[in-house]
Amino acid sequence: MCSTRRPGCARFGLVVEAYTIQSVFPSVRDHAFAGVVSLAKPHGTVLMLTRSREDGTTLDDCECAPYPLCPSELHSRMDRFGLTPAHPVIDCTEDRDPPQPSLVAAFHREV
Repeated sequence: MCSTRRPGCARFGLVVEAYTIQSVFPSVRDHAFAGVVSLAKPHGTVLMLTRSREDGTTLDDCECAPYPLCPSELHSRMDRFGLTPAHPVIDCTEDRDPPQPSLVAAFHREV
């Protein structure tokens, strides 16, 4: 992923992150979030799609990916990188067997 410190790194008005962060080990999520956020230019939007878990639950039962995110984790990590919610997070269910709880969220970068 790009870092904002590297000259010549492209930045975009819309960055779509679809199911990538949930696939990395939780111990390296900060790096994954940093990489995604670094792609958004000032006043850009990051659209996130991810499997979800309820707030207050842990990843203890996850033996392998995907490692679902909870809404509060998503908000706190994006807040840490200076992004604010563009809209309320949407809880939805993927039409699979078994159904999979998911989140759709958009975050706005001020600068």
